[in-house]
Amino acid sequence: MAEEPRFAHAPRRGAIFDILDTASVLLDAPLILEDADLNVIAWSAGQASADSERLRSIVDRHPEPWLVDVLRRRGILDRLAGGAGPLFAPPASAEAQPRMGCGVLIDGRLAGYLWAATANPFDPERAGRFEALAQTLAELLGHDTDAPPGALTPADLAGNSPALERVATRLGLHDRTISLLAVPGAGPRAAAAVQLILRSLHPEPLVVPGEDATWAVLPWDRPERAAARARQLAEVLARQEPGPVAIADPVVGHRRLPAAMAQIRLIQNLQLRYGRPAVAAFADVQVPYALLHLSRALDADGQRLRGVVDALRAHDAEKHTELVATLRSYLDSFGDAGAAAQSLHLHTNTFRYRMRRIVELTGFDPRDGEQRFVAELQLRLPDDGHPPAPER
Repeated sequence: MAEEPRFAHAPRRGAIFDILDTASVLLDAPLILEDADLNVIAWSAGQASADSERLRSIVDRHPEPWLVDVLRRRGILDRLAGGAGPLFAPPASAEAQPRMGCGVLIDGRLAGYLWAATANPFDPERAGRFEALAQTLAELLGHDTDAPPGALTPADLAGNSPALERVATRLGLHDRTISLLAVPGAGPRAAAAVQLILRSLHPEPLVVPGEDATWAVLPWDRPERAAARARQLAEVLARQEPGPVAIADPVVGHRRLPAAMAQIRLIQNLQLRYGRPAVAAFADVQVPYALLHLSRALDADGQRLRGVVDALRAHDAEKHTELVATLRSYLDSFGDAGAAAQSLHLHTNTFRYRMRRIVELTGFDPRDGEQRFVAELQLRLPDDGHPPAPER
């Protein structure tokens, strides 16, 4: 078995495998990464769809000599080493599959080869993603693990630093609509994985590694689509990285990034407090946010909401009934007795009887909008003063 190659600043091997797994899904092709001597150093899942020759390469950690000779005679290895970009390599034998290849270059020097098993050449979009993957792997392998891959830090985003001004001038961010995302994962390796995914889906992602999250600055040329596109990208990222992704409302110009970062911190606090949702803009957490502030205001004033729920809670505790749950289901079902009964696994007549008992005990009038509103607030503000977690 070939000796495992070593890089001057090689990242954790698992990080490369994770990146290849993610990229193989985006490219819909199994991937293999080799060093400059064609030693296999990492591969993606899904290799069962590749040919037996490539599977033997993984087992032996090196392709068979005849396969290397075919690639050399065809000039494919030299062209990739020279930075020719993604190339389509026809099958090397009757049993083999075609593949796409791309050189992994660090400062113009060959560090390795990236291969994707595919029946047909990649279209321009997939080829661009494939080349972006090779570039990201080169950056990941070539950077010192203690140094971030980008020139910016979260402090630059929060404070409109000179470094941010320079980047904003280069990318033309002064008057463009921008989305800011916070993605789980800290440090340069996590940032490289996020950059890989975003490069394949966005033309100009700016990824900034942080100590508690990775930040993504996404400029848009079509402001009307900014919020929807940012959510789509956030959902892709959430499927790849465990933990919640927070999305700031779109802002115009990089000087509004501090406000966007502050909003994300607020969203993250609510996500952490209640455990969900996995992808959230402020609109997704505005109800628990409002309830939390209402709860704090009531506590500060020494007050509490009073309404029919107080009497129902006392009755349930004394008589072991479930009238609070009955009222909650009634309100959640907009007064539809059949739907409310079904949610509680009750017969409709039983549910209607319980609602009559609620009216008898409390005088609750479902036609009174204010009574309904206070009851909703009481049900959403438990006795401990903290709003319940958002629905999962």
